[in-house]
Amino acid sequence: MKNIEFINAGAGSGKTYFLSHKLAEVIMEDVCSAEEIIMTTFTEVAAAELQNKAHEALLEAGNQQQANLLASAVIGTVHSVALHLIQQYWQYLGIGVNLRVMPQEDTRFFLDQSLAFIPTPEELKKLDRLTALFDFQKGINEKDPDRWKNDLLDIIGKALSNRMENLEDSLNASLDELDRIFPDDQTWHIEKHLIENTLKSAHGILQDAVRIPANLTRRKTVETLVNLDGNFGIGDLLSLQTFLAKLTVDIAKKLPERDVILAKLASIESSPLFKDGLREYIRLVFDLAGRSMDRYQMYKKENKLIDFNDMEVLFLKLLENGQARKEISSRYKMVFVDEFQDCSPIQVEIFCKLSDLVKKSFWVGDPKQA
Repeated sequence: MKNIEFINAGAGSGKTYFLSHKLAEVIMEDVCSAEEIIMTTFTEVAAAELQNKAHEALLEAGNQQQANLLASAVIGTVHSVALHLIQQYWQYLGIGVNLRVMPQEDTRFFLDQSLAFIPTPEELKKLDRLTALFDFQKGINEKDPDRWKNDLLDIIGKALSNRMENLEDSLNASLDELDRIFPDDQTWHIEKHLIENTLKSAHGILQDAVRIPANLTRRKTVETLVNLDGNFGIGDLLSLQTFLAKLTVDIAKKLPERDVILAKLASIESSPLFKDGLREYIRLVFDLAGRSMDRYQMYKKENKLIDFNDMEVLFLKLLENGQARKEISSRYKMVFVDEFQDCSPIQVEIFCKLSDLVKKSFWVGDPKQA
């Protein structure tokens, strides 16, 4: 990293001015020519603004030739720069020159559509059962029956962005983390008759005190739990826990088994009911995510498509090719990296390898925002 100069520049620090004028400065000082520059930032709008301001600075300095050559500089987002160099040196990657890029919205659409037929009918029944068991919520009193879809897409997104082809290690790490946070307690048990008796007593007490608005809400909660006839899921027991914990002192005193129930519910996350159900849910969602990823990769291969993650992988592969490194090193002399604090691990690796091939690199960003 001997060629890299880090520039600390946060919001409002004149970063755009610095970058555009630094670019013009290295050109005016004959460190490099305009077409020998690579610059990356995080939006095409920002890239266009930087290029325009550098163009203006060169014109103001009276250097019309270099201002015109600036159009040949490689300035854009990480992915547009990656695509430019991949298409320029495609022969070293063993791929065709006419690559088609799959837009990010198409990736999300494809994966969303896959969820309609990746799970088998039996797996959908399992998901319905587990969703009911945990009573997933996405808002106050708003159930979330599709929670598994968001969890699955989240797994896929992280796997694709981190170049993970096999999810087994992540699955095992998730299960280990579950055990670390909630140690198993195979002795955990709660008597249903305690709950049913307490709910019956609470219902009677609240019925007599219904004129108080808060008690009306509590009564509705009790009625919902009573109607389950003892078939309590994790979400129901957590709802019961909240209900009992928030009772006023005068009502709580009339429910002698309340403290016993609360003591048991305090460790429900270590119960077999909770742990076994969550393990089953985690394993199933990871399995569906793996199959969805396999289908997605096959679709791209069959249609000769690459997505944004593929661009990064191919760019890195290009920078590891001996002949490509020689040609890039002879073609480009200066690299500018904007917003480096927002770079992903693979992007940092890309910029490190790219910086090794040029005379000088400027990495501009705000470490405080990293």
